[in-house]
Amino acid sequence: MNFKGLVFGFLFFLIISNGQVYSQQCHSYRVINIDSTENYYLISVERNHRKFLIVSLKKPMKPQRKILLSESYCFQLLKHKWMQELPVNVSDIPTSLIIEGKTIWSTEDDYSVYSTKNLKGLNYVKRGSCPN
Repeated sequence: MNFKGLVFGFLFFLIISNGQVYSQQCHSYRVINIDSTENYYLISVERNHRKFLIVSLKKPMKPQRKILLSESYCFQLLKHKWMQELPVNVSDIPTSLIIEGKTIWSTEDDYSVYSTKNLKGLNYVKRGSCPN
């Protein structure tokens, strides 16, 4: 590969990864709803009047710092692997994401589904890159 191709590849990588880097930054989100299925917690949060849905695996743990409704927490949101597996042109096809019999997302919704390392079940875990 020549130098020009290497530079082009590097620039392409930076452009593609830019959105992912932004989504990995910590921001403060207010918890607006907590729901669940048999194996997952579904936590609806909002920031700047935008809604986000966080899916957190239920784990047998002692409650340490359980998140509460109407409280704000710093989360580092990552697109959930379930959303990454959907086809790119999903907006053209009526699609739903159903987990354990519960529809948690559809193409008609104005939010996406995320995961975060800041939650273990419903326990908030402060990360080094998060301010408080």
